[in-house]
Amino acid sequence: MKMFYDVDIVNLSDSELLDRQRVAALCEYDRYLRDYNRELEPTLWFEDGTCFTTWFRGDVNEFFRSSFRPGGTDYDSYEDTMRRGGHRVNNTVVWMNKGRAVAEVMCTLTIRTKIKGEWFDGAVCGKMHYRAEKRDGKWGLVYFEGIYENDRLDPVFHDCSVKVPREELMQFRNNNFYQAWRQKQDQGRVLNMDDWAGPDRPDTLQRLYQESSRWFYGEDSE
Repeated sequence: MKMFYDVDIVNLSDSELLDRQRVAALCEYDRYLRDYNRELEPTLWFEDGTCFTTWFRGDVNEFFRSSFRPGGTDYDSYEDTMRRGGHRVNNTVVWMNKGRAVAEVMCTLTIRTKIKGEWFDGAVCGKMHYRAEKRDGKWGLVYFEGIYENDRLDPVFHDCSVKVPREELMQFRNNNFYQAWRQKQDQGRVLNMDDWAGPDRPDTLQRLYQESSRWFYGEDSE
């Protein structure tokens, strides 16, 4: 099948290049707002958007509601940990096909959190995979999914008394050992990692890239 990443991303017309910059700015700003101003984040999305994160999969409007509901799925983790970290964007690649675009934001998610009374610094490396569409002259986001490559967790203080047991890590996929363990210890959440896209499971990347390619070429509506 035709894949979105097979299109030429270098020899673009001036208008295509401008649209590429708009899409890149849109995706990068979404990461910024997720960290620092979630009230504005919905303005970047179309109403029929969907997203797939570590803790949520489904309608983007429900995702935003869950993010803000007091005591809800993501509220405590955001207030207690995410404010001490955020997405560090490295580069963004955009593939264009008329009014549709697929983008990947390469970034590291940094987190400072407390586990069993001790401070830890976490880092999750990967790519943020987006689909964006141009409707009535305006670009907006319609899909988001994380691609998880590897992570690490380091104690802030060298005399840390908390040890991470190897046997507990081994129950998780190796693309996200520490994030899964941290959330289980810190928030009591056991994450369902089976479908997360990551290079440790080529089938998960193939699933994501095939879905995005069908959408990219308009085959999703056939």
